[in-house]
Amino acid sequence: HYSSLKTITRRIAEIHSEHGYVGLHMGCGPENHHPAYLNCDGQKGISEFHVDATKVLPLPSDSVDFVYSEHFIEHITSDEALFFIHESYRVLKKGGIFRCLTPDLKVLIDLAANADAEPMGRLRHVMINGKPLPEGGVRPGPAVSKAMAAVWDDLDGIINDFMRRYGHKYMWSAPHLARAVEKAGFEDVRVTPYGESSDDRVCLDPIDRWGWEWTSAIEARK
Repeated sequence: HYSSLKTITRRIAEIHSEHGYVGLHMGCGPENHHPAYLNCDGQKGISEFHVDATKVLPLPSDSVDFVYSEHFIEHITSDEALFFIHESYRVLKKGGIFRCLTPDLKVLIDLAANADAEPMGRLRHVMINGKPLPEGGVRPGPAVSKAMAAVWDDLDGIINDFMRRYGHKYMWSAPHLARAVEKAGFEDVRVTPYGESSDDRVCLDPIDRWGWEWTSAIEARK
């Protein structure tokens, strides 16, 4: 069963009493849990709350100070993402901050056009060979065939691989996602590099995040 409005509302009061503010972390996974946040995930049993972000969020309107998600929005469809952005606006208090990180399609395209870039070399190795690098940093996946390796193209390979390997449903460029956030009613919408934020309380970016080089953050205020 998904977590109820009553249960989450009670937890909001507890967190606010302890920390003075409350955040919503959507798509938190099993490890990235934060004490001042409602840690939510669509997969059951790995987080404090089991929440489907493609449906109406079980939170009261104007109830949280921050909404944060990191490498989550690309795992739902574009229409589901737009719905989640609007729901985030609803549950945020006036002046609250929305921060959403995603692999930036434009950065990936620019990276693929620069064959000599250091991240491109690591990506190419893993995508073609399906093996991790000795130093880590890029997750392995299925290797391409020998025939495909012989005609490898960085641009086609990078974009298709990012879709098939990681279960992504829609890849956003940062300007496109920022426009969607602004359309939902948010103000002061800006694109920031990974790890940079206007408020440390909403910058939950993991220090060991794989793929930070091609990740962008969209940050906005209600």
